[in-house]
Amino acid sequence: MTAEQYLALAPSYDLGSWIESADLRSARRTLGVEEKIAVLRRHAPPNCEKIRMLDIGCGAGGYLLAAKELGWEAIGVDPSEPHSRIGRSLGLDIRVAPFNSADCQDAGFDLVMLSHVIEHIYDQRAFVSDVLRVLRPGGVLLMITPNAASLASRISGRFWPMFKPVDHVSMITPSALRFIAPSDANCRWRTTEYESEVLTTFMVAVRDCLRELRRSGSDTAAEPAYGGAPSEAPDLAGRLLRSAKEKAITLLSWPLHLLAKGLRRQACLVVEIEKARM
Repeated sequence: MTAEQYLALAPSYDLGSWIESADLRSARRTLGVEEKIAVLRRHAPPNCEKIRMLDIGCGAGGYLLAAKELGWEAIGVDPSEPHSRIGRSLGLDIRVAPFNSADCQDAGFDLVMLSHVIEHIYDQRAFVSDVLRVLRPGGVLLMITPNAASLASRISGRFWPMFKPVDHVSMITPSALRFIAPSDANCRWRTTEYESEVLTTFMVAVRDCLRELRRSGSDTAAEPAYGGAPSEAPDLAGRLLRSAKEKAITLLSWPLHLLAKGLRRQACLVVEIEKARM
């Protein structure tokens, strides 16, 4: 894929308009704010009285809302106007634009977030170099991205769900970090995942494989990836059944999860790149 072909993809990840009218409690739950607060606390740069954070590709602002609740100063940039409008309705400072360090007159951030962004970037090394310009010396770039070396990806093969989005153009592994991070930066990484993630991912891969086999053996039109209009909200019995299924999958996945954890091959790669001090 050339750079021109990548720019022509123009995919959309916009949420439904319903969230704009949701109350704060519902918005916090939808955006996973509690989980994001735990992530920020774990990776907060030390010895900062009030942390200044920039969230690149902030979407509707889940990490910005988490930072705000922690008392941080947080700014977001995102090219999506609908996403940004949702975040601004929650009182967040979001600028509608792709990231460019030249646009950051108020640089010197303590922390820059790249949550599920780097896999969408065509030239990752140049992009990371540009991001580091807006960090203060000793500041941290925190990247969260699917781990292409994970156990889930290896057992799923080419049907790994993270290969499906057309703009996932640069899936990375821990060994690729030496080509992305500057040589003078301090780079640390770990992996993480939900307990059920390996088995759930494999089940999705098997489903997609079977769909492809059915399509290749049939002259009929391909079935949609997700069937029909969304159904009505499940009743209590439906919710209980879904909860039971989720618990069963988690239990069955536990041995695979422990294996992935022991091998440092969990599904999500979390990377800290600390900018060199002067």
